[in-house]
Amino acid sequence: MKLANIVYAATLFLSSSTLEVKASHGYWGIDVCCAAGLMQTTPTGMETACYWGTQAIGEPCLGDTGILGCAHGFCNIDTCAGCTTDTDCSSGSTFCVASVGTCATGANSDVCDTHDQCSNGYCALYGVDVAVDTKRCHDGSNGRSCDANDQCSSGYCNTSSNRCHNGDIGDLCGAGSDCQSSICDSATAPSLCASPPPPPSNPCLSVNCGPGGQCISMSPTDVSCRCENTFQEFLNSNGVPYCDCPKETTFNAEKNRCFAPPTIAPTSSPTKSPTAAPTLVPTSSPIEQTVPCADDADATFSLDRFDKEVGCEWLTKNWKKKSIRIERYCGREKIDSMCPATCGLC
Repeated sequence: MKLANIVYAATLFLSSSTLEVKASHGYWGIDVCCAAGLMQTTPTGMETACYWGTQAIGEPCLGDTGILGCAHGFCNIDTCAGCTTDTDCSSGSTFCVASVGTCATGANSDVCDTHDQCSNGYCALYGVDVAVDTKRCHDGSNGRSCDANDQCSSGYCNTSSNRCHNGDIGDLCGAGSDCQSSICDSATAPSLCASPPPPPSNPCLSVNCGPGGQCISMSPTDVSCRCENTFQEFLNSNGVPYCDCPKETTFNAEKNRCFAPPTIAPTSSPTKSPTAAPTLVPTSSPIEQTVPCADDADATFSLDRFDKEVGCEWLTKNWKKKSIRIERYCGREKIDSMCPATCGLC
């Protein structure tokens, strides 16, 4: 018997056990049991048979919804081909992928509609092994198909090749979001993830302003030294600025300042304070004496209140009235000339 006939006979035997199930779903034709295998044409090209274990659940198969196990071109673990809701799938671990109308488990490479239908958490539009226009579950590892960064365990999906990658320098990229450096260099062909440009060089790294100054970068090539207030900015022979002490000053390392030498103030000749000319106490004009300064013993003068003539001795005769009498009568020209000694003019 030919191999094709043997397979055909086996197919008929298997179909007899499932005719009732197919009838309840309105299916027709020969049951070829593609629940776990790939429907292929036999070597004779005459019949279709089931080759067990050649394809995973969710992989493409030849057939249509009327053939058990091959639902809309995908192998189905359910005993009934096709589904519209999860209740159409016999196992509690399966669900219905509505976009293709087939049951799946969410294992790697299974068809899917959303991330939560996949046990590994990634549902991508592009197939991993077979390029078909449907979403497939995958583990998000590098090389797996993707259409967004959140479909890759590395966090980077190449938007040009739609493959997961690390986003390292030199990896293919289509946009900056494909790269860890956020830089996709389009100058290369194809575009590659590139290193960020080095930061601008600091010209102050090669300038020493000295202990009295601080380097200030004016531009990537121009610098200036901000000098402490006792220092002064100079340029060396190469035109590079530095801070140093001004001429005729010295640097004090302890205080980090410049100091001028001490200055001795010029001294002037001592100045004598002007002295006022001696002032003479005014005195009465001297009375010309013809004899030595003495009272005239024979001279007399009249008292004011009494009609009486007295001599010089009367002025001091009464010691209680002495000062009153001298004050009253001395100072009169006649009496002063008569009694110079008694009036205190000698």
